[in-house]
Amino acid sequence: RTMHKQLQVPSKRSASFMCNKMFRRSIIRLLLSWWVLLSAMPVTACELLTFENAWIREPPPVSKVAAGYLVISNPQDVDISITDINADCCHHLMFHETVTENGNSRMHHLNDLVVPGNSQIKLAPLGKHLMLMGLKQNFVAGNSIEISFSCDSADHTKVFFAIQKSNN
Repeated sequence: RTMHKQLQVPSKRSASFMCNKMFRRSIIRLLLSWWVLLSAMPVTACELLTFENAWIREPPPVSKVAAGYLVISNPQDVDISITDINADCCHHLMFHETVTENGNSRMHHLNDLVVPGNSQIKLAPLGKHLMLMGLKQNFVAGNSIEISFSCDSADHTKVFFAIQKSNN
């Protein structure tokens, strides 16, 4: 006597459930793979920023200060703070903002520079700018200097600033 096994054909409902279950598992595996890959890649906050049109107005030869300008873009959804700036060309660098009250303009020191998420900050004359103090060399138009921006203790990005003649 021969026994025949009867093949069971899954119902549409159970087949749909199995497909959905396999799809969910595939998505979870894919997301876990991305998470492992991204967590292994050391991406730092300053590397996520874009630094463009960096320039320094050529100061008079006897000057010990200069001002730097640029556009910093943040394509991320979160704010990124630049907490430190350094360069070999001067003793000290700071972020400043020119504020005008009752017809008088004054510079205010900024402890850090926050670049809002999905936005940009323009450092420009008569606004936010970079102050270079205690210059160690003459800044001559046509040359450039390197300035390092830090967003956390281990993170820094180097930006080259072109020295340009004043337009006034």
